[in-house]
Amino acid sequence: MVGAKVAERSGLALGSVLRLSPRLELRVEGVLEETGGLADNLIFVPLRAVQEALGTENVTAVLVALSPGQKAEEVARALERAVPGVKAQTTSEVMRFAERALRISDLVRFGISLVALVVGGLLVANTVMMSVYERVREFGVMRALGARRGFIFRLVLLEALLIALLGGALGLGLGALGAFAINLYTLDQVGLALSAVTPRLALFALGVALSLGLIAGLLPAYHASRIPVVEALGRV
Repeated sequence: MVGAKVAERSGLALGSVLRLSPRLELRVEGVLEETGGLADNLIFVPLRAVQEALGTENVTAVLVALSPGQKAEEVARALERAVPGVKAQTTSEVMRFAERALRISDLVRFGISLVALVVGGLLVANTVMMSVYERVREFGVMRALGARRGFIFRLVLLEALLIALLGGALGLGLGALGAFAINLYTLDQVGLALSAVTPRLALFALGVALSLGLIAGLLPAYHASRIPVVEALGRV
């Protein structure tokens, strides 16, 4: 039995094959109705199948179903008193622990992403600045022909945005290829797709890339628009 969210993410339906290990395959006999709870993201399989896949007879956790009217906290404490050494957790406690773990992982990913953004911004700024230095004479000719400083500023800024957009699109393409490769492996091993590049994520990534290009291109664009005409035309 698979939860509704698991079935949706991995494209599982009645009769689909779920591979727990390279040697053990199970067939999906049912898909649970979505409830918005923890069960939506769980897969329920026979105990013997899990023990065979893991190569052990041990049991690390037992899921307890409550009767109508019972309170989860009271049942959990009663189980701990009745069975010494057992740690009973309610669904809310498990979710709080998962949320803390996710927050920590989010902070780590944010730190890595921030470093990547800073490096990417410096690269874009360096590329545009080098382009400005190499085209000083060209900008001088444009100014001599009547181009205003605002036009030069917008031209250089547009180049920075295009570089950032192309970089973002390339990164999305590589990310999609990476997700496809990961899913090929996980589908072969466990029958589940664990990675995806969603439209929302793609739009967010392109938005970040354009914002980064805008910020990185401001200084080079300002410098290009302030180059004196006489000095620019005098360079070889």
